Amino acid sequence: MDARYPAYCLADARFYDSPDRAQPGDEGVDYRDIIAAVAGWQQVPAGQWTQFQPPPGQPELPAQGWKIHVSVTLDNAVEILTCVSAYCFRKNIPFKFLTNSHVFMARNGKYAPRESSGKFLTLYPCDLPGLKQTLHDLDREIGGSAGPYILSDLQWNQGPLYVRYGGFTWRYTYGGDGTLVAAIERPDGVLVADIREPRFTVPDWVEVPDFLAEAVAPRLAGEQPEEFPYVVQGVLHFSNGGGVYRARRFRDGRELVLKEGRPHAGLDRVGRDAPTRLRTEHTVLSALRGIPGIPLVHDYHVLGGHDFLAMEYVRGQSLQTWITVNYLNLRAVNDGGGTKEYLESVGHILDQLERTLRAVHDQGYVFNDLHPGNIMIDDDLNLTLIDFEAVQPKDYPGPRALGAPGFTPPDSLRGIDGDLYSLSAVRLFLYLPLNSLLALCPAKATTLIDAAQSRLSLDNDVIAPLTRALTTSQTAPSGLRPADPALAFTSVAGPWESHTTALTASILGSASPGRQDRIFPGDINQFFHGGGGVAFGAAGVIDTLHQAGAGGLESYVEWLEQETRTSRQPRFGLYDGMAGISHVLYNLGRTEAACGLYDRSADGSEGLSGTKLFDGLSGIGLVGLSFYRRTGKTRYREHAVRAAVEVERAIESGVFAASASTLPAGSVRRDRRGNSIDNFSGGLLYGWSGLALFMVRMFEATGEDRWLGAALTAVHRDLDQCETLSDGTMQVKNQARVLPYLATGSAGVALVCDLVLNHVADDRLRRAVTPLSLACADDLCVCGGLFNGRAGLVAALRQVAHRLDWPDVNERIDAGVRGLNLYALSDEYGLVFPGEQNLRASTDLATGSAGVLRLINVLAGRTSEILPFLGPEPWAIGPH
Repeated sequence: MDARYPAYCLADARFYDSPDRAQPGDEGVDYRDIIAAVAGWQQVPAGQWTQFQPPPGQPELPAQGWKIHVSVTLDNAVEILTCVSAYCFRKNIPFKFLTNSHVFMARNGKYAPRESSGKFLTLYPCDLPGLKQTLHDLDREIGGSAGPYILSDLQWNQGPLYVRYGGFTWRYTYGGDGTLVAAIERPDGVLVADIREPRFTVPDWVEVPDFLAEAVAPRLAGEQPEEFPYVVQGVLHFSNGGGVYRARRFRDGRELVLKEGRPHAGLDRVGRDAPTRLRTEHTVLSALRGIPGIPLVHDYHVLGGHDFLAMEYVRGQSLQTWITVNYLNLRAVNDGGGTKEYLESVGHILDQLERTLRAVHDQGYVFNDLHPGNIMIDDDLNLTLIDFEAVQPKDYPGPRALGAPGFTPPDSLRGIDGDLYSLSAVRLFLYLPLNSLLALCPAKATTLIDAAQSRLSLDNDVIAPLTRALTTSQTAPSGLRPADPALAFTSVAGPWESHTTALTASILGSASPGRQDRIFPGDINQFFHGGGGVAFGAAGVIDTLHQAGAGGLESYVEWLEQETRTSRQPRFGLYDGMAGISHVLYNLGRTEAACGLYDRSADGSEGLSGTKLFDGLSGIGLVGLSFYRRTGKTRYREHAVRAAVEVERAIESGVFAASASTLPAGSVRRDRRGNSIDNFSGGLLYGWSGLALFMVRMFEATGEDRWLGAALTAVHRDLDQCETLSDGTMQVKNQARVLPYLATGSAGVALVCDLVLNHVADDRLRRAVTPLSLACADDLCVCGGLFNGRAGLVAALRQVAHRLDWPDVNERIDAGVRGLNLYALSDEYGLVFPGEQNLRASTDLATGSAGVLRLINVLAGRTSEILPFLGPEPWAIGPH
């Protein structure tokens, strides 16, 4: 699971929303209520933060420098905020703080990003004397107060004050992989990465002030305490609560797992920190010693203020990983024998799990956090439970502290009954791994159980217990329910009128035109990229509704135009900003506004070094080329050519953003676990195929062979990143994952291969189309959306079907259409789809209902383009 998403589930049970909009309620605190208003100061909302700016006339704040972070706990947050804000008001120091206690809990939770953990207040002294004075003054008032250690910063005395050199204002540069990164400026004026990692760093040109130097030395040395009785041999896992390490004990050489608990960090739902849970785990494992499937506990230490639990090193892989490798969607074993072998393995695993769980119950405990990530499987299918942090006595009446979406029982089930629900959820996961849908709509269990029975030919004596355990008639907190059977997806042929009406009604019924940050609820990326873009914002939804024949869109279009005029951080790309919005406005007949906005995008993107289709020159150039074809005006052709020259240079160099200020691709470390766009480097939107799409359209529009040669080279670069799997599919390899999807994987590569093959006979591309397309026919997807889900795979397979010598190609496409039934939900308006991660619904183009409607627009013949400029027809040469 992407660790960013749970925070965006706090404010709304149905849709992702910014955590700062969560209502604290009886058990929460809105920290804005603590601040006593001071005349002349400006309060500015900034996402999860609330900023306070001093009155006019104060010294201008530099763009970067030494900033102060203040760490707190839930218990002392109000007291420290009161004290620090009063000091800042007196001294005219700009500051910001987390808006409410829900945001605080989310940013300090077990799976929150470690580099930002503990940061509750940020102060911006204007110079070094101010920094020194502020540290001394506040240390006298709050020094020694409890709070999580801020890993990215330097601690001042005993805390809770920390310092770090970094940006005060938002500036950015590009990495060599084409991703946007926060930046600070070197003395020579070049922007470089503002390193934000869970370790303290100082830019090499920055001189550490004398009053900080003594504290800096041991942090930069990274010395290990002398009394530490282990040698760490590797990192198994990091969370905000601490690391999990493979270690060897000095005294006897025994190989162990070492779990770390960071004080005040890694909070669970009831506010317990990591050391508190670790002590619970030690107690429970000691009591359960000797039970098969329970790891042995060895030692417990408190070293350097951190807790450490040493336990048996369990070999193997998590059940989550095991099913990824072994599930039947790896079609190499998709036959009767393979199904039987798989089910035998599943039965062996489940038998062990039931026995181990029963033994835990017999000792008077409930596990309370049973899910595939906490179950280890070795090569012989022997099972071990891990992670006993949430265990409680079986009669414990309190709330559940931890839980994985789709495996957490309803609140009405406590104790052993709760564990048995989770056991049934694990069983369903092994038959059909789509449990995340149950977090949004528990009643969807019936759909999943029916699908599992159909896929694996399960007997009724297997299905009946699952049905009794997991099905429910209770209304979900989201208010969503399984889709009306009358709206079932059956085949490419439709008919599509009812689906179009139901999707349109739901999208419009869910709109919030009174909001300034967004109209249509969608993916969490709209809070990073703005609410207007094609991918995650209003433009993509409006364009799709217009294609579908929806009326009454004028107020939404006016909102979109206003958003582009007033955005504080304008973006220029096809999918994230002005270029894409101008394309949509032109489609809507707002020609003058569209051309004016594109001119702003073209001007703003001068000097832009990013070349990706999503947010870079490839997408911007495509819009310019399209405007040239529509208007015949040479200035659009000229801008497209300028963009194309830069893109061609990037293709030749093999670096997405080649310029003097570009950072090497490997110089910026990122959390590669998430689905942030920064974490993708292949495929249509974020890889070389997007550049190839621009190049092939340039060739078609101009007839110049150089662009076709660049397109061919670019597609080959993406094919170089693909991996052929044992099931015969070819998929884009992105870090540790292989991806089949339209935006990030092999589906998008297949579509661009098809377009290039319209003009050149290339054996490698021709051979690649079949295995790339085979990945599109995958019979299971985690999500239903367009960019990274089922809808995109259906669209891609249909568009390249003419190149496939498959007698059953139409059956496979129809099967993909029917696969949308797994995700389809109904609300009070019509038909709605889950978004990324399935934790909340979405109406945007990239991840939600508008993406499915876009597919229907294609299937119904309303458009040939599943995404802008990606239609199957070659462009005519010259203005069109």
